[in-house]
Amino acid sequence: MRRIIPLPLADRTISGRLCNAAWHFMCAVLWPEQSFDDEEHKRSIVLIRTHLDYPIVMEARFIEFYERLLLAHEAINLGQPNCLPQPSVWLQPHYLEGYSATNNKYQRLLYKRLDVPGYRSDYFILVSNYYKYSYGNRRSTLVTCRRILLRLNAFDLLSLLYRTIFHYSFFHSKLI
Repeated sequence: MRRIIPLPLADRTISGRLCNAAWHFMCAVLWPEQSFDDEEHKRSIVLIRTHLDYPIVMEARFIEFYERLLLAHEAINLGQPNCLPQPSVWLQPHYLEGYSATNNKYQRLLYKRLDVPGYRSDYFILVSNYYKYSYGNRRSTLVTCRRILLRLNAFDLLSLLYRTIFHYSFFHSKLI
């Protein structure tokens, strides 16, 4: 006998699935060894939606969100913030040391890309392929991303990709 397992409420729409994937990406990149309760997850998803949700879900907004998370990860590795608050606090638009603080860094990244074609293309490759993966869940997307990141010697981003996919797969399967 077959049994149908409904997707969690957040995953029933494409927009919900992409916001949930953004949550997993954020947790895997910024809070890799921490788990959060369902309330924190729900509050954070609402805030992610405010940053990303438009009448039409646009790939560019998700890619910007992911790249800004990578810039925050880079700042953490350089030791800039001493500690990170919970995701629902970090995502608040008025919290100046959280997601809002990455806007200037992201604008500088875009200007640098205008001057130097291919600058930090490894970021773009990682986030665009993760977006495609979260949209369609295809293994070939991950294989392509892995091959390109290896060619670029972006081993740190490759480990982030593995961590993110593990986080997405593990916690996604727990929700079902």
